[in-house]
Amino acid sequence: MKTWSFVQCSDLHLGYNPDGIWNNRVLTSKSFEIFQCFLSDVVTYSPEFIIITGDIGSCEDDITPQKIKDLFNSIKIPLYLLGGNHDLSTHQIRERELKYFDTELPEGEFTYAFTHKKLRFCMLEVSWKWKDSTVHAIRDPDHHIDMKESHKGLQWVLAKEHLNWLENELKEHKKYPVVVSIHTPLFSIPERCKFEGYQDSGILSNAGEVLELLYNHPRTCIILSGHMHMNYLIKEKNVVQITTSALCEYPMEFRQFIVYEDRVEMLTYGLSKPDYAQQSLIPGREAVGGFPEDRTSIIYL
Repeated sequence: MKTWSFVQCSDLHLGYNPDGIWNNRVLTSKSFEIFQCFLSDVVTYSPEFIIITGDIGSCEDDITPQKIKDLFNSIKIPLYLLGGNHDLSTHQIRERELKYFDTELPEGEFTYAFTHKKLRFCMLEVSWKWKDSTVHAIRDPDHHIDMKESHKGLQWVLAKEHLNWLENELKEHKKYPVVVSIHTPLFSIPERCKFEGYQDSGILSNAGEVLELLYNHPRTCIILSGHMHMNYLIKEKNVVQITTSALCEYPMEFRQFIVYEDRVEMLTYGLSKPDYAQQSLIPGREAVGGFPEDRTSIIYL
């Protein structure tokens, strides 16, 4: 099989306002120009497609998603999207993104699957667990999310219908290595990446149930996630979780996956305009970029 590649980026926060501080300064006021820089850069890597693992935007107006759609249309590389907690915060935002991003959501939903050259890709929508423990597609109206407040108390879950969907996908595609894209990670931030004052956005509340399904899959399972605004990688049994930093916050990086017959090589790249990352960085918080084992890896299929 001829070598091919795809790219992952995450947490664009396009059109979100105002700027804030998460682990570093979040430059949402420059999010469109940062994403334009990424789109210009990524062409040089010739990926067959791009996966964006959520938090694309969070605006209830029609202008912002149309601006995002125009950027998507500006390149000739297919994109596959996920909804993140900001995309799924209200019915208005969720429905607008489903409407505008029709090409990038091929089944008209945030949960869908496709096969590409002997890899099966499963894209999963995350739901919200409300204060009364019920599960919903959008946040509890009593909860608010922004770039200045902790996510403490907020919980995300893979709803029963999506858990069943994933179980059926894995049963029907036992011969394929699987790439599961989900905004919220299944594994927590490792100790090596923690620093004084770090923000933990929280993992999936029923991560154990999802992992049990993946552990039982006979082939390698690669998890692509975002949400944490930092780079880290965790390997356990047949599962490799790759969590990628936010494009609008230091280190402003993305991942390239080079696929061979028997393995996948993961590489991490920054933008061609490093000034954005320097404007975002708070000295002493460089650990969000990850350590060598979080930035490059070979995953055997």
